[in-house]
Amino acid sequence: MLETTMKIWADNFISQGIEKGIEKGKEEDAINMLQDGFTVEKVCKYTGLSADQVENLAKKCLGKVCEPAAPYHAPKPTKAPEGRKKK
Repeated sequence: MLETTMKIWADNFISQGIEKGIEKGKEEDAINMLQDGFTVEKVCKYTGLSADQVENLAKKCLGKVCEPAAPYHAPKPTKAPEGRKKK
């Protein structure tokens, strides 16, 4: 009976550890996404964390809630040099 109880406790502790590890991984992913300019909404969508969790992580780790990064505008293409002009 003692062995059974110990096995149940061990299984329970292992399960809790796995859950905490998964949650920690989600939080690390969320922080990286926020640092890369993802919106809170996108971070929630991709990590499964709540908006409150993401905002708290942003405040705690980044000092503020990250706004989306400015949109990327590619430079305008320059004209290729023209060939020889005819005389």
